[in-house]
Amino acid sequence: MSPRDNQHNQLHNHYLGLGMGIGMAIFTPAVIVLCVITRNFGLIGVGPALGISFGIALGQQLYRRRTNKQ
Repeated sequence: MSPRDNQHNQLHNHYLGLGMGIGMAIFTPAVIVLCVITRNFGLIGVGPALGISFGIALGQQLYRRRTNKQ
């Protein structure tokens, strides 16, 4: 693996982690509020799952936007 490939891999992992963090921060509290409103706490695991899914998509877009500018 060349140093350039390693640098792109690190950059890709950075943006994926950033996107997952943003997704978790948005969706987890939103689903907790939904659980309290509906009084159905069985939905509590949906928040992190949606957050990670949304975050991976967001991280991919951030990475593509970053690499296309250069």
